[in-house]
Amino acid sequence: MNPDTVSTRVRDGAADPQTPASVTPLRRLTDALAAAMTVPEIAGERCVHARIETARCRACADACPRGAWIVDAEQVGLDTEACDGCELCVPACPEGVIVSRRLRDPEIRSWNDRPAAFRACESAGVAAAVGVVPCLHAIGVVELLRLYRRGVRDWIVSAAPCESCSRGNNPRFQAAIDQTQRLLSSRALPPLTVTVLEPQHWAARAASAAVATDSAVLSRRGFFRKALGVAADAVADSAADADARASFAPATAWLPDAGSNSVQLYQPVIDPHRCNGCDACARLCPHRAIALERSPDGPRYRLDGRLCTGCGICRDVCDQNAASVLALQPQATAAVTLVERQCPACGTTHHRPAATDSDDALCRICARTRRTRLLYQTLD
Repeated sequence: MNPDTVSTRVRDGAADPQTPASVTPLRRLTDALAAAMTVPEIAGERCVHARIETARCRACADACPRGAWIVDAEQVGLDTEACDGCELCVPACPEGVIVSRRLRDPEIRSWNDRPAAFRACESAGVAAAVGVVPCLHAIGVVELLRLYRRGVRDWIVSAAPCESCSRGNNPRFQAAIDQTQRLLSSRALPPLTVTVLEPQHWAARAASAAVATDSAVLSRRGFFRKALGVAADAVADSAADADARASFAPATAWLPDAGSNSVQLYQPVIDPHRCNGCDACARLCPHRAIALERSPDGPRYRLDGRLCTGCGICRDVCDQNAASVLALQPQATAAVTLVERQCPACGTTHHRPAATDSDDALCRICARTRRTRLLYQTLD
């Protein structure tokens, strides 16, 4: 599959047979540009399908209510004619391949003297210059945690009735709130608060709410850093906010480690009784959620749920079905202990989980091919 085949074409500006003669070329151009504005940016190099041929991720396609995403054996593509810019695919993508400017641009405002996020669905019919997003359900855990890190705990929202929306009535925003609350509560962090207003009331409150000053946001962010023990740099935070394509880090990477009680959004798990120590998962994990570490006590696979995005590369690349991904569970085993052996057939040094160590020291290649059957002795 090749994410580079993602289409970013603009709708053809040629006149339709039904188009009135009064529609000028300039109007057609502005219509085409408006159509292009609804199509999200694509950072194709991040896609799991660009990393491994066996990737099974269909998150974007599963999230799209219009079937605009195409994920098959040949390509990962976006049908720009079908895309209406709802951006429900943005929070669904585990690797941040789909980048939204409209979700990230709105300013942070003040609510009860605290930084707050005012967001309203574009179908709610509110007349506001900022804070209107394509769909409230396009706000996911990544966005909630991004703004939480900036000191935003309060969300003031409004939406049109989802029951009659052509984009579906899946309560994804509430699900994202619930998931984020679990992550925060397991670490004894202050929860999010969500206030739902009727569109006209939301518009009035948003218009009267002052834009939060940089000093207020940074001051609150500084408080969180002190409380969480997070050594983050304000300049780096601002740069990341300014350019979502610059880099992609797991949304939970900055969360404090509260021990075994910490609920992880996602976490990799390795079954030591199935694993053969090939290291494919460790070599291909984009964020080192699985890492091969060596110490005086020997090698091990270190597993860190805070660095896991749930992309599934480890699961999809493992030919032993030893790797899997858990969601919203307390941190499972943090490490898989390995033992090193020298293969008696080929002489290479290899490792395998201690749980499956045996007297048979053949490496995984020789164990599979049994090359020793091809050896013979020449007698003089």
